[in-house]
Amino acid sequence: MRLLHTSDWHVGRTFHGADLLAEQESVLSGMADLVDKERV
Repeated sequence: MRLLHTSDWHVGRTFHGADLLAEQESVLSGMADLVDKERV
């Protein structure tokens, strides 16, 4: 069994007034590709 653990994403929240949703979407999309490739 392979696991990939992440935490504290707070998806959709702002950081000091900055919207990070586009960046979060990009990172999570790349992570989904990695999970698929590495069969996590």
